[in-house]
Amino acid sequence: MITTGDARNILFSACKGVGIKDMHTSWAIPEGKVNRERIVVITPPEQTSDTYWENCFVAVNLCVPDIKGEANLKRLDERAAKARFKEWTYGTYDGSAYRYRYENIGREEDVNLGCHYIYIRVLFRVLNIKNN
Repeated sequence: MITTGDARNILFSACKGVGIKDMHTSWAIPEGKVNRERIVVITPPEQTSDTYWENCFVAVNLCVPDIKGEANLKRLDERAAKARFKEWTYGTYDGSAYRYRYENIGREEDVNLGCHYIYIRVLFRVLNIKNN
């Protein structure tokens, strides 16, 4: 059985290739302006079960501080993020099969935090079988 917390950890691992080392969950984000790049993964409180899969949507935010009030377009690479999450990625964790890919992706701005970020809405699915 894979929980939403496990999904978060799996997606943290998937994000290591983007070159951002600072990773946070939605409940452990540093306060104040973003002064260095960070990844924030926001998991839902639950998964929805259907016939074959347990589904949840996980938000992955690749945050990049602004330079003099402007987006750092060299680091806000939507293409790289899209390529990383476009195709289904398959794996197993603790004996359970999973797969994930993006459903939505785009660039956003947070003026109060002084950053722009790539928002990736990831559909995370766990095969709905019972292990005995």
